[in-house]
Amino acid sequence: AAGNTVSKFLPGATIPAATLTGLNGPWALAFDANGALYVANRFGGSVSVFAPGQTTPSAGIAGLNQPCALAFDSLGRLYVANSAGDNVLRYEPGTIGGPTILTGVGGPQALAFNSVTGDLFVANTNHTVSVFAFNATSPVITLPGFSNPVALAFDAAGTLHVANAASNTVSRFAPGSLTPLAPLTGLNQPQGLAFDAADNLFVANFGNDTVTRFGTGLMVGATAGAQTLPGFATGISAGPANEAAQ
Repeated sequence: AAGNTVSKFLPGATIPAATLTGLNGPWALAFDANGALYVANRFGGSVSVFAPGQTTPSAGIAGLNQPCALAFDSLGRLYVANSAGDNVLRYEPGTIGGPTILTGVGGPQALAFNSVTGDLFVANTNHTVSVFAFNATSPVITLPGFSNPVALAFDAAGTLHVANAASNTVSRFAPGSLTPLAPLTGLNQPQGLAFDAADNLFVANFGNDTVTRFGTGLMVGATAGAQTLPGFATGISAGPANEAAQ
């Protein structure tokens, strides 16, 4: 985010093929169904839209309040987490105005959809996760007991994973359950979560510049079976712009 750019890497490459400019505190990334890239500018209070293959914005959404997470639902609607506005805005496909406002959140900083139910999960700075039924504008339930939840992800079985940056853990909930499973531990300020095609979980540790990999089906609370990958630079000096596709 400090450089106000987004770097594009081709598969297998180690140097960027292009650099996207015209940004102000890029904090989150998401692609729509047509391949357009949306970038949340947390410090600029806006979302920049890049047409496929372009390096400067072709459109944008202004008037936001520290947007720090983006997601698209199954209907192609864009959701923007307004962290300082305590709401989530929903935009119909192809529109940049007149959003529907989702309320009942507290400093939203991560978004994720359950692909089976269509429910939207929102991680809040008030140490909760709010759950919205599909099309709802207020949460059906708010889950407490987290510790600065900053990232959300679902595995192939529909298990919810929540990165707790302040407690160095990842909380897990089985599909349809409100009772947490044993957490994943041994982490260091986890800031990002992602699953690969084989359903291995990768956790970005902001505190020690590493990535921890948990094997498919890992169901223990300790780090047995986990692998820590070293050699990463912080790369997010002003914020987690690499938390794309949340």
